[in-house]
Amino acid sequence: MNSPLYSRVFRFLLLLVSLIGFLYAGFFTWRYLAPFIIALFISWSVQPFVNLLHVRFHLPRSLASLFILVLLGSLIVSLILLVIVEAINGIQIIGKDIPIKVEKLVSHVIEQLASILIQATRGLETWLNSLELSNHFSLEDTLSLIQIKISELSSAFIDSLFGALSTGLASLPMSMTSIIVAALATFFFTKDWDKLHSVWNTLTPDFFRDTAGLIPKQVKETMAGVVKAQATLVLISSLLIWVGLSILGIEHTLSITMVAAVVDVIPYIGTGVIFIPWALFEFFQGNFPLTIGLCILYMIVVLTRQVLEPKLLASHFGVHPVFLLMGLFLGFQLLGVYGMVLSPFIIVCIKTLHSSGVFHLAIDFIMGRTRI
Repeated sequence: MNSPLYSRVFRFLLLLVSLIGFLYAGFFTWRYLAPFIIALFISWSVQPFVNLLHVRFHLPRSLASLFILVLLGSLIVSLILLVIVEAINGIQIIGKDIPIKVEKLVSHVIEQLASILIQATRGLETWLNSLELSNHFSLEDTLSLIQIKISELSSAFIDSLFGALSTGLASLPMSMTSIIVAALATFFFTKDWDKLHSVWNTLTPDFFRDTAGLIPKQVKETMAGVVKAQATLVLISSLLIWVGLSILGIEHTLSITMVAAVVDVIPYIGTGVIFIPWALFEFFQGNFPLTIGLCILYMIVVLTRQVLEPKLLASHFGVHPVFLLMGLFLGFQLLGVYGMVLSPFIIVCIKTLHSSGVFHLAIDFIMGRTRI
């Protein structure tokens, strides 16, 4: 058992068990203490601004923390209200012509359905007349069973819908409590950040503190790059949408473009929420030139984003686009859409751990070149 191989295997297993325990601890900590983790992250993010007010303008730290947090909260609320107001204005602008268009669309669909039903009814009558009396009874039984099954499915759908609404309404008090707790915790963390930092320095060893100190810096740089990349993609998509809608002669292009820019931030859904229903609506209304134009514009936006996104993200991640695409594909294979959403964040974590030297430290520990 004193051979180097057994020692390395033991160190590897010890490191593996520690990693699994750390992941489990992180999962349960997030599950029960998520508001405090979010508060800690926000407090860490606003420290440069709080220190600026405290050191340069000689404001008390409590007042500086309160001012920055109120300013941040006001900014977030203002952005949310701006998005809501623009969405409402866009809906009102679009809604002026909606009743007439919907009436035409409904009339067109009813005419098509009536024509299909008339032909189907005539064929069914001919077929029924050719059946024997016993087959008539069996057909009536089958239709009765189908009607009962449809009623059961409709009742189940309505029950599930009301159940989901009840669950959502029941979770509102807990959500409000979490928001209030997170706000209070953010203030106290921000105000007493120096004390918390001193406690951290006292409780952690030097080698761990030096290595862990590099991780927040790497995370901040990487996340800032990701935000810049996404902002660039949204700006390019919005410009393409604005130009395309202007060429198609659509009114109120600016409002529609702003709404499209907001939904473009949603991962793997994006502007399809707007263009796909819009194109279907124009198709059923018989406006085929506009339908083709909207489809072409949507394809251009999607292809442009798909081409530029790996390159821009890879340049900010510091990894080759091929590895980023491999990560996205592997995440989709393992967890589906959720895997594609989570894979960029996992790549950020891996890249951060590599840049901060954690992997090298782990290898040195396994090989016995250092002692943790």
